[in-house]
Amino acid sequence: MQKETRATIRSRQRRAPGRTGPYRRTTGLVWLLPALGAALALVAVAAAVHQQRIASRPAVVSQTPIPEDVARNLSAIPGATWDRAGAGKDAQLTLVGTPPAGKVTAAVLYVGAEYCPYCAALRWPVVAALERFGTFTGLALSASAADDIFPSTPTLTMLHAQYQSPYVTVQSVELQGNTRDASGQYPTLQRLTSSQTALFSHYDPSGNIPFLLIGSTYAITGAPFSPAVLQGMDWHAIAAGLPLGTAPAAQTILAAANQISAALCAVNGGMPAAVCQSSGVRDAARLLPRAGK
Repeated sequence: MQKETRATIRSRQRRAPGRTGPYRRTTGLVWLLPALGAALALVAVAAAVHQQRIASRPAVVSQTPIPEDVARNLSAIPGATWDRAGAGKDAQLTLVGTPPAGKVTAAVLYVGAEYCPYCAALRWPVVAALERFGTFTGLALSASAADDIFPSTPTLTMLHAQYQSPYVTVQSVELQGNTRDASGQYPTLQRLTSSQTALFSHYDPSGNIPFLLIGSTYAITGAPFSPAVLQGMDWHAIAAGLPLGTAPAAQTILAAANQISAALCAVNGGMPAAVCQSSGVRDAARLLPRAGK
């Protein structure tokens, strides 16, 4: 499971773009000065090339309303495609509590940040799974930071999203943006409420992101797959592959989403039946950790 640790998060907050590490001390020998001058010239050229490459990268999209085709492909994945995708081989969720008895509304808490590439990866299966139980409005396109590992990973943001469902309630928190400000930090977008802080601290005491809590019963800390799966693709290509489910990225997203769906079904008493009794979700349910196992 790939994630942003608390130490890494703090490092990313402090680190200014372009910092590569400490400078080496010079020896002070006169005969080294010509060589040093040549080396500095090469460094300057390399730095200029690096800055040019950064400048030539596509601008990081943030808060662009989700296009109609992306929204449609996320919400209209055929049942047969879900079933073919299965659940993968490895369990992605951990058991953190006891599933409630009976039919209840499953409460979901997501905590992430827009700069974080692992958050970018997790949002795709989270949104795809939740679209099976209700409807999102206000989703927007986003991407992870352009100056970080897995740069500009295409994703969605739930910063201003609303979710309606008779089976699930969703609280989402995007802690920081994806473009550094003048101080070299990612700006604060949202803050945890006191109740969200209590849950986050209890179930994720290390403060790692991304974090997904389902009904205080199942949790994911980190990405269910590497953001490298999405490199070289855009939002339209990723979403367009989901209804067919044949592309590697689509298969990976759908398998993770089936596991999230199974966890939701385990918490809310198996509603709606059309989702919870599907073969893809039943396959995923077999991977869910159980008490005593």
